[in-house]
Amino acid sequence: MSREPVGRPSAPAGFRLRVLGGFRLEGAEGEINIAGTKERALLAYLAIAHPKAHRREALRELLWASRFEAQGRQSLRQALYRLRKLLGGEVLITTESDVAIGPRLMESDFARFESHIATGRPAEVEAACRLYAGDLLAGLAVQEPAYEAWLEGERHRVRDLALDAMLAAAETALSSDQPQRALGFARQALALDDLNEAAYRTLIRCFAAAGRRTEALRHYESLKSHLRAQLGVGPDDATQEMVAKIRGSDAGPDAAAQQAPDAAER
Repeated sequence: MSREPVGRPSAPAGFRLRVLGGFRLEGAEGEINIAGTKERALLAYLAIAHPKAHRREALRELLWASRFEAQGRQSLRQALYRLRKLLGGEVLITTESDVAIGPRLMESDFARFESHIATGRPAEVEAACRLYAGDLLAGLAVQEPAYEAWLEGERHRVRDLALDAMLAAAETALSSDQPQRALGFARQALALDDLNEAAYRTLIRCFAAAGRRTEALRHYESLKSHLRAQLGVGPDDATQEMVAKIRGSDAGPDAAAQQAPDAAER
């Protein structure tokens, strides 16, 4: 079964799965508790790969490789049985060789996040930023090397998508002369990666655009200290040139004081 483009379901899904920032599954009557860690990991993997079908043997190697093959296959059968019993037989489509999630039966924040970003439209990029509540499956640890390697790779990929979306949303707001709105996205980006110099530059530009030059230069000093402490380097040329322009701009009666930014406040 080939993977289809990610998109919104045409009808309301029976289940809603949250995987950004943790794991939470909801049905028509509220939250559904899936007690087993590997059952949660299996369902999340199938949903993230939705609507692709997966070979049973690949799923065994992903989640039960530490057991003998026969034991691993039995563990997979038991996990699928428990999930089907909990969610209903139509949610998980199983054959002797493959497993998949039934189309349009489970909606996930992950699918909506990717769908929003794929459009490239500013309003949808902002919606993706709002959906990103934290790392993919934060707090989930299954202690299986293959699954952990897959999850770590996906976490980095999704984090990079989120960071790019936050910076793009901030740029859109700045270009629309909405520095305060841009500031929220810039802060969200820095919370995600506090060593990302592009995010720092965006934050500094937001403060400068809002007429808050003192705060802009204070954050530049914070960036210098942070880079020196963590990486042993200073800000790059693009950042220094930007700050030089801010220092040289006409910002009113406190302009002269900015040549030595906020010494009294540090």
